[in-house]
Amino acid sequence: EHIFLALPEPNSSLLGGILFGSRVNLDSDLIQQFRRVGLSHIIAVSGYNLTILTANAQSLLKPLIGRRAIYVCFGLILAFVLMTGAPPSILRAGVMASLLLVGTLVGRPTNSVNILVLGAAVLVLFEPKIIFEVGFQLSLAATYGLIRVAPIIKKALSFIPSEVLRLILAETLG
Repeated sequence: EHIFLALPEPNSSLLGGILFGSRVNLDSDLIQQFRRVGLSHIIAVSGYNLTILTANAQSLLKPLIGRRAIYVCFGLILAFVLMTGAPPSILRAGVMASLLLVGTLVGRPTNSVNILVLGAAVLVLFEPKIIFEVGFQLSLAATYGLIRVAPIIKKALSFIPSEVLRLILAETLG
């Protein structure tokens, strides 16, 4: 509501799409234009949104409340998953982020591939049909690409002088 009060259309609907993955109020022509130019992922909620939320919350709260910031992050993850309607990609990201926080809480080192596999297993254990959902499959494949393929591509792009540009290209291609 606050977004729609603060911004005029189509800006408010676009911000709602970026933050929460909501396409309800977006003009169908605008959605089509995003698809045409290959930018429809901008208005799709993803694990990246959740990563930004939890990383920022931890960095802001840890100096103030210490390890209790982890518990606040658990609450934020749950709220974000519920607020976005719990699509498979966000469920996967939420479980992975929670597992990462559990590892931090108990003082164990974490491995991204292990967290991805364990997170997928937890989701399949609670909802076996999720394994047949394309959104879940693509989310797993994309995350694996970011974890394993992107670093290889980044090394291959060592001729590019900008570290930021190398990382963006590697993650996009990965």
